[in-house]
Amino acid sequence: MTINTHFFKLFSRFLYLVVIISCSDSSVLEQLEDKTSPSPVDKKNQTVSEEKNSSEKMENPRLHTDMGKDVQFHDTEHFRFHYTTKGEYRIPTDMDSDNNSIPDLLDMFGKSFEKLWTQYIVEEGWSEPPNDGRVGGGEGLLDIYLKNNTHFATASADKVIGDNPKTTHITEKNAATGYVTFTNMQYLGNVLPSDESMYLVLAAHEFHHVIQYGYFIDSSPEIQWGRWLAEATSTWIESKLYNSLFDRNFNTVFYATDACIVETEPINSGLIEGGSRGYDLALLMEFLENNYGEGAVIELWEKSSENEGFELFDAASENWNTTTKQLFLDFSLALIGRDFSHVERLPSVRLEGKLNTNNTLFFHPNDGVANFGFDLVEIISADEKIKISVSSPHSSIEGYLLGINSVNHKREIYSMMNSATIHPSAYTKLFVIVYNFERINNFTRCISSQYSIHAEPTHENASVPIESIQTEDWFTNMEPPKYTPRINASEYYDFLGEHNESGVAIDLSDIEANRIPTIILDNFEKPVSYMVTKSIDARGLVARDAQNAFALKYYHKSNSAVYYIVSSSPTSYNDPLRAYQKLGYESFVEYIHQGTSLYLEESLGFIILIKDEFLFVLQATDPIKVDDQLKHVALNLLK
Repeated sequence: MTINTHFFKLFSRFLYLVVIISCSDSSVLEQLEDKTSPSPVDKKNQTVSEEKNSSEKMENPRLHTDMGKDVQFHDTEHFRFHYTTKGEYRIPTDMDSDNNSIPDLLDMFGKSFEKLWTQYIVEEGWSEPPNDGRVGGGEGLLDIYLKNNTHFATASADKVIGDNPKTTHITEKNAATGYVTFTNMQYLGNVLPSDESMYLVLAAHEFHHVIQYGYFIDSSPEIQWGRWLAEATSTWIESKLYNSLFDRNFNTVFYATDACIVETEPINSGLIEGGSRGYDLALLMEFLENNYGEGAVIELWEKSSENEGFELFDAASENWNTTTKQLFLDFSLALIGRDFSHVERLPSVRLEGKLNTNNTLFFHPNDGVANFGFDLVEIISADEKIKISVSSPHSSIEGYLLGINSVNHKREIYSMMNSATIHPSAYTKLFVIVYNFERINNFTRCISSQYSIHAEPTHENASVPIESIQTEDWFTNMEPPKYTPRINASEYYDFLGEHNESGVAIDLSDIEANRIPTIILDNFEKPVSYMVTKSIDARGLVARDAQNAFALKYYHKSNSAVYYIVSSSPTSYNDPLRAYQKLGYESFVEYIHQGTSLYLEESLGFIILIKDEFLFVLQATDPIKVDDQLKHVALNLLK
C-alpha cells in the first residue's frame, strides 16, 4: 500500500517546517550512572519487557510510558531502534518487501542512519559521538526511539561526560552523549511513505546534533549560545546532502540581517521576518566551507575544546588568517552579493533605508541593529566628495562604506572607525553597512543598539579601501537591495490567529489596485484581503523576484475549512513556472486561453499564470475542484 506522492510531498514540506521550527535539541537530562555491567546482544530483534529483562528496563530512563510495556528493539552496527508493535503508537509490521524478517520501516531507518554514519564520520571526518554505555540497553549503540513525538524528530543531549574518548587529537571539556526520538508512521495512516528521502532529511539533521554533542553543549543554564550554531550546522549539512528536495530560500537571513545571531528564533521576540533565522544561518556554514576549506566547519567545532561562545570564531579565524570581525563582515558582503550556491532561490538583502544628501544629511533607523547583526543603508549623493560617519552611544557599533561599480565590476569596502571619505561618482551604488559586534552568551541578553549616519560634502583626502573576500560570481549574482517595511507583530499575530494565514490585513481597494478583481462567487463569503511579504511567504504566493503579494482568501459558507486563495505579485519573468519556482510539483499542465498560458496542477489544486507582468497564484482546498471555481476565477482575471 502506498500513499499519494503529491500528498506526501505536501505533507513532507509541512513536516519539515514543523521540525525546523520546533526542534528541542538543547535539553540536558540529569547525569546518569551506569550501574550494571555490559553484556553482548546476540539477536537483531528482541523484546524488552518487565518480566523478561527487568534490569535492562530499569537501566533505561528514557523509555516513556507511551511506548507501552512491550518495547522491542532492532540493532544495526551503530544504532539501536526502540519501537513497539502494540498500542496506539505501534509501527507497521506487515510490510517486508525483501523478506528479511525485518519490517520495512525498521529497514528504512536502519539503512538510513548507517548511511549517514558513513557519510559524516568515515567520509567527512566528523568525530564519532561518545559511547553512552548500556543506557538504552545496547552496549555502545546510539539509541533511536520510534514513538509518539509531536515534533516529528528531536535530538536530546543526555549525559555530560567532559572529554569525548572517541577523539584522540583534542580534549573536550563539555561533551555529552545523546539520543534521537522519531515519530512513528501512525500520522501517515500506518503505512510506509513512498518517498523515503523525506525522512532521510530529518535523520540527517537530528543525527548530526548527536555528533555535535560529542564536541560541546553549553556549559550551564546561564549560557545559551550554542543552539544557533547547532541548528545552522545541521541545516547546512542536511541541505548539502539532500539539496534537491526542498526549495528553501533562506529568507530570514536576507530580511532580518539586523537580528541577534544568538537568538535562534527571532520571531519569538517580535521580529516576524526573523522566523527561525538560526536554521537559515546554514548559509554561514556554506560561506566558511567555500572560503576557508572543506573542513572549515569541523575545524570550528573542534575549537570548542578550548574555547566557548564567539571564542570559537576567534580561534578558527586565527588559523584562517583573518579575524572574527572581518569574517562576519565578509559574510555580510556575501549576503549582499548572494554569493552562494543555488542563488536562484535567494532574495536580495533587505535595505534598512536611504540617506539622500540632496534632502537630508542624517539617517536614523527605526529599530537599530542587534548583536552580530547588520543594517544596510543606501547613500545617494550628487556631491563631488562626501564624508560619511556612523555614531552610536554603543561602542560595539561599527560602520563600513561599500562602493559598487556594476559597470567595471569594482567593489570597494572602507572601514569607518571615525569616518570615511569617497567620491560618490566613482560608484553606481553606495551603501553603509552598520554592524553590532557586541558579544553575548545568552539569547536573553540580545539588545538592538541605535545609531545614526551623517553625510556631508568635504575636501578631505579620499579614504583607502580595505581588503575583503570577493569571488568571480559576486557581481553576476548580486541583485539591488530593496526596502521592505517591518511587519507589525501585533497585526500579524491577530491576522494569523483569525485566518490561519501568514499576512497582514489590508483594504480591498489595495487588492483591486494590485490586479485582483474581488469576485464574489455563489456560496462563498466575502473574501478576506491581506498582504504577504516574501520574508514570511509560506505558500509560494510571492513571485521569485518580488517583495510581496496581495491576496484574497475565500471561505465556503457551508464549511469554513473549505477555501481558496488568489494572489498577485509583480514579476519581470514571462514564464509562470520560473516566477513561481516551486520544486517538487512536476505535473503542471499548460492550457492556453486568449493567448495566455495557464498552468494547472489539479491534484494539489493550483493554477498559476502571468498577465501584464503580474504573477497570479490560485490555490484550492478540497472539495473545491480546480476545473470549477479556480478556472472560473482565472478566466475572470484574463478578461
